[in-house]
Amino acid sequence: MRAEDYAAAGLYDPDAPNAPDRLELLRWLSERGVTVEQMIERGRALSGLAGDLALRPGRRISAREISSRLELPVEDVLSLALAAGLAPGQPDDLAFTEADLLLFEVFRGGSAPSRGASVRPPSCAPPARADARPRHSRARS
Repeated sequence: MRAEDYAAAGLYDPDAPNAPDRLELLRWLSERGVTVEQMIERGRALSGLAGDLALRPGRRISAREISSRLELPVEDVLSLALAAGLAPGQPDDLAFTEADLLLFEVFRGGSAPSRGASVRPPSCAPPARADARPRHSRARS
């Protein structure tokens, strides 16, 4: 992209004291697949954006979209995000990935809860032991 394009998007001020460094960062992010929309959303905090996208790649989705797709109350999505160590933010923030969607499906337990019900993780049976012996044995002849 051209410097003028970044300036038009409000990401770059050619008269700022750090203009050369800022332009270099914007171009570096663009080369790594960061869109102008993602940069605008991040605002002044661009330095960690490339790292975030490398650690959690994929299309970004909001808590509201997860809520709609999984038929969960948006409040439950935000609460589960916080419990899972994800920054929940606001319902329309593009803070989650498709991979995160799987996390919410697990918590949902395969069926949408009724309105007002809290979301609980599914119960899990303990794993079978690989060295376990059969419970029955053949009679010896």
